[in-house]
Amino acid sequence: MKVHHLNCGTLYPYGCGELVCHVLLVETGNGLVLIDTGFGPKDCVDPAKRVGPSRYLIRPVLKPEEAAVNQVERLGFRRDDVRHIVITHFDGDHIGGLSDFPDAQIHVTAAEVLGAMRARVPSERFRYRAVQWAHGPKIVEHTPDGEKWRGFAAAKELDEVSPGIVLISLPGAYARPRLRCGRRRPPLGGALRRRLLSPRYGRRNRPDAESTRRVRDGDSIRPEDDAGRTMLGSPSCTEGESQTC
Repeated sequence: MKVHHLNCGTLYPYGCGELVCHVLLVETGNGLVLIDTGFGPKDCVDPAKRVGPSRYLIRPVLKPEEAAVNQVERLGFRRDDVRHIVITHFDGDHIGGLSDFPDAQIHVTAAEVLGAMRARVPSERFRYRAVQWAHGPKIVEHTPDGEKWRGFAAAKELDEVSPGIVLISLPGAYARPRLRCGRRRPPLGGALRRRLLSPRYGRRNRPDAESTRRVRDGDSIRPEDDAGRTMLGSPSCTEGESQTC
């Protein structure tokens, strides 16, 4: 299993500095797997329709060269080599490139499908953009009834995608895909991880200065590092870097 770390969108939200849409491209024996897609070329052409009013808050740069489909092809693959896409949640900066891979199966939690594709309240209709799935993607819904795995009661190994890819349902947040790459601790939840890395949080409970510097600078953090936490969706490796599991 080989993992490519891609930046599929650069953002400048108010008060947050520069952020990136961290996407993983996983080479498996069952074809290519994408974890999220970031923004797509169509978002660059028509941001008003596809990204919506939220673009004034997150302030995306929208560069076509950052689109997942273009990066996949630059790596020497075809877009139809991507057979599966695992989506953490349906925000536009995570699904903007779905329509670039029309033949791929889209794996997502049933709760996210209910909240996004069948939005009932105004806040959900404002947040999610139906144009992103107007092409009719092949949605595969997963319910949180998997095996108990490393302390998580709703973990489901996606064997139909590739052995070693586990989907952990986190109600109230979003799904957390994870690769089984040896024996490591379970990943920290996104909100907790952001709190630990916040400069306003108490130094006593923060990671050591060297670990924090590596995350901030985008350096590679390997399984043998002290933190022991390489998780999908986190900026743990340099953009464009690949690693073998």
